[in-house]
Amino acid sequence: PTRRSSDLATLRYDKRGAGGWKPEFGKPEDFRFKDYVDDAVSLVNYLRNSGKFSRVVVVGHSEGGLVAILAARQVQVDRLVLLVTAARRQGDLLKAQLEKRQIPPDILDPIVKAIDSIMAGQTVDPPPRGFDVPPSMQPSLASAFVIDPIDPLKAIDKPILIVGGGHDVQVARVDFMALATAAPLAKTLWLPDMN
Repeated sequence: PTRRSSDLATLRYDKRGAGGWKPEFGKPEDFRFKDYVDDAVSLVNYLRNSGKFSRVVVVGHSEGGLVAILAARQVQVDRLVLLVTAARRQGDLLKAQLEKRQIPPDILDPIVKAIDSIMAGQTVDPPPRGFDVPPSMQPSLASAFVIDPIDPLKAIDKPILIVGGGHDVQVARVDFMALATAAPLAKTLWLPDMN
């Protein structure tokens, strides 16, 4: 059949490891955040090389927004959509999320210190109570914790849509505003009742 110009196709996937770690992913302790980005780049290239699509739009939600930003810096995309994406390093976001939970200081303080140490490239052994990340997995975590999305976003020259939600419990409006500031030509959509 002939494709009409208004036809849309979508390719949706879960990040590797979401349904359990599989041998084809390699060893979990060897995983790095760039592997998520490499997966996205490979999929965009697959769509581009198929000859079936005139445009490729990359949509990233939450952590996937960071993946989308980094992928859009490496591969040709026509548009970028960021859904409830943080504008700060994931380690800093995690600390802010934990602080909102009213965790007692004797538990929270060692966790925050461990996150800071991991972000600094150190191994925390043993990990503190409530933060059961084995030392072998901490370099993988560090690879995600330290990436700042702002500078890569500033370098994208394609149309961007930034969407945020007023009831989201993980990403604050300050992130939405910081992304919009980093990409001043982006269209923005704030949905006050969206979680």
